[in-house]
Amino acid sequence: MCDGWGERKCRPSGNVNAEFNASVALEALKGHKTVNELASPYEVHPSQITHWKHQLQKEVPHIFSAGRAKRAHDHEALQAQLSQQIGPLTVEVDWLGKKWESPTDAK
Repeated sequence: MCDGWGERKCRPSGNVNAEFNASVALEALKGHKTVNELASPYEVHPSQITHWKHQLQKEVPHIFSAGRAKRAHDHEALQAQLSQQIGPLTVEVDWLGKKWESPTDAK
């Protein structure tokens, strides 16, 4: 068990975060230690480290590619489209809220 002392490297409690995954994958990619040697101090199964390493190798070329810029542009376009939809929906919610608060009594 990792107690935070000594040479053991504790993984974050709960869900493992992306920074932790990346740092372990980078160490595996460097090749200074085997996957099994990395698994013990990080308290992660060796196959998980292998998976992270393959993910890293697969994604690294995309960091410097035009595809990344296209994804960023697509994200910005989607964000603009959703922002345009927010205005009318807000007006509609306000109108429905007022309608709900003051029902007309036809007696």
